[in-house]
Amino acid sequence: AEIIKVSIGGETYEVYTNGQTEDGAIAPVYDPEDNVLSIPAELLTAETTYVSVTASAVPVEIIITTEQTETTETESAEAEATESETVAEEATITVAMNLTNMTAQGDTTLQIGENYTIVLVPDDGYQLPEIIRVEIDGILYEVYTDGLEHRELPEGETELPPMPTFDPATGTLTIPAALLGENLESVTITISAVEIVTITDDEEGADASSEPAPNDTVSSGDAAVLPPDNKEEDTGDGGDGGDTPDSADKSIAPSEEVTE
Repeated sequence: AEIIKVSIGGETYEVYTNGQTEDGAIAPVYDPEDNVLSIPAELLTAETTYVSVTASAVPVEIIITTEQTETTETESAEAEATESETVAEEATITVAMNLTNMTAQGDTTLQIGENYTIVLVPDDGYQLPEIIRVEIDGILYEVYTDGLEHRELPEGETELPPMPTFDPATGTLTIPAALLGENLESVTITISAVEIVTITDDEEGADASSEPAPNDTVSSGDAAVLPPDNKEEDTGDGGDGGDTPDSADKSIAPSEEVTE
């Protein structure tokens, strides 16, 4: 087989025209079917300024200038950066926030495959509701703001499935990475803070005083209706309702025996 000599930066490589190569070696390769000589990119660095190819005693010179090499490397770096940016954009989702009387501190863009957290801050005079609603790809999760677990373990299961959680101590809402897979399409958080109602001592006193005590006098017009007295039943003889004779006076003395 004929040999093609390739000189790259002072290093000479012998390439067989039958396509024979050394296993694992980084070197020029000749494809006899397509008549193509290939020089791997690893051999063409920024320091490469001269390449010479000799075939059938006819030398062929290839001159590579430094400017061309640098331009090629710059274009390659730009292409890699663009590809990285595209991948990064595809790996993020913008979270839809439906918040009323409150704000959220944190990024509105989540990274697919990573935990997502935000801090919920109600406006002055408002507090978080009992339940926060998080919808992920059409599946609704109801998260209690007391931080407690309100679900029951499904029959036959050893642990609860993942779901968003809330920490009342820090006001942090967390969506676990297990719910943010690579096929994620949408995430929506809906929260409406409720107004804080405060009852003053005067209002409490007014509410308490609005109900009369059992023995209080209740006015109705100009007349006063008094609670009835506990009077004893009149057992007299139809008189003016004087005192009732003592029971001792009512008793009949035993008859005395009369002797003749």
